[in-house]
Amino acid sequence: MNRFLTSTIDHAHPDMDYIVKDKLLLERVIGMELMEPLDKSIFYNDDSHSFSDVLFYGNEASLLIFDTLFFCVVDLGTQDLVLAAILTFVQQTVFQFIRNASGQKNMAAKSLVDKRFLT
Repeated sequence: MNRFLTSTIDHAHPDMDYIVKDKLLLERVIGMELMEPLDKSIFYNDDSHSFSDVLFYGNEASLLIFDTLFFCVVDLGTQDLVLAAILTFVQQTVFQFIRNASGQKNMAAKSLVDKRFLT
């Protein structure tokens, strides 16, 4: 798979050619692409770093502070460290499930790939 994608980026497949361009002003304002790719695929330059916005890159400290605050509030309210630890774990598991489910739904909607084919 890696070799195939690398060869596609290197224009090794003439039937799978692409062009790289900047978004138009209207496309940047409304946040979606208006042009349909006819003969060639279109890759857009990502000036707004929208790919890295999807990741937790740089948000680790905020997540740690949130987990610590949640743990402290539950501990303060119940006066039970074990219960606070268990509820913090459950809260993280629920958030992870929601994040994965919404991420798969978003990926299926944006890539036009059926949800069953996403891992």
